[in-house]
Amino acid sequence: MAKKRKTNGKPNGRQPTVYKSYVFRGRDPIIDQALRWINQSGSSLSAIEKLSTVRSSTMKSWRNKTRRPQFCTIVAVAKAQGKTTIDL
Repeated sequence: MAKKRKTNGKPNGRQPTVYKSYVFRGRDPIIDQALRWINQSGSSLSAIEKLSTVRSSTMKSWRNKTRRPQFCTIVAVAKAQGKTTIDL
């Protein structure tokens, strides 16, 4: 007698597809969010650099050059701005 497969509530018995990343065209939308935090704070890039240890040249390159920033730099800037969560 064959074993029954677990269906997890799915009618066809297949597991749901889980993706580890998302696809975007152009550049990562988190860059726009980070730039919004910087603009809303009213702080200079050098002041944010001192708090976050992210170079001001890195933040400047987010405006037009960078397509996908390192997550740790985004988190460092978010923490320097007093953010506890990153919402898009």
